[in-house]
Amino acid sequence: MPNSGVRAAYRYVRAQFEAIQQQSNGNFRVFDDDSFKLTWAGVDTVQDNVFGLIPGNVTGGGIVLVGAHYDSISIDPNDGTYPAPGANDDGSGIAALIEIARILSARQHRATIMFVAFAAEEVGRQGSIAFANFLTAKGIRVDAMLNMDIIGSETGPNGEIDDKHLRVYSVGPN
Repeated sequence: MPNSGVRAAYRYVRAQFEAIQQQSNGNFRVFDDDSFKLTWAGVDTVQDNVFGLIPGNVTGGGIVLVGAHYDSISIDPNDGTYPAPGANDDGSGIAALIEIARILSARQHRATIMFVAFAAEEVGRQGSIAFANFLTAKGIRVDAMLNMDIIGSETGPNGEIDDKHLRVYSVGPN
């Protein structure tokens, strides 16, 4: 169905990034280089990560990646055609990603900032894996990443309501 599902979500995010590009006077650019094939639950598809960037104005200023995923998962994760509404997982992250891109595109920054809306994260993180492979193939090194997944939920992993804490994860001993 052209007006529902993951393709509709892709078109929406892409249109939002294109609007930001138009409003930014060339400070924000949208790219189309990251398609990948995926077969899940017997359904063959081509998935597309949507990404844009604000180029840094300092040589060697680094690259910061801000990401969220626009796919969702249904009650039956093995049914590739079942509707999967995802207001908090991860509509909340996508809404924040678009708004952060819009706000930050109004001016230049020392570091390059990349904004990525990942596809196929709910099926083994395929979108971020494809994007990491894309960056590696291009020789692009990311210095930091903020991944926003379910940022709109006050329900903790144990099911209790907790609106006083922010869960942050990082690699390494800290």
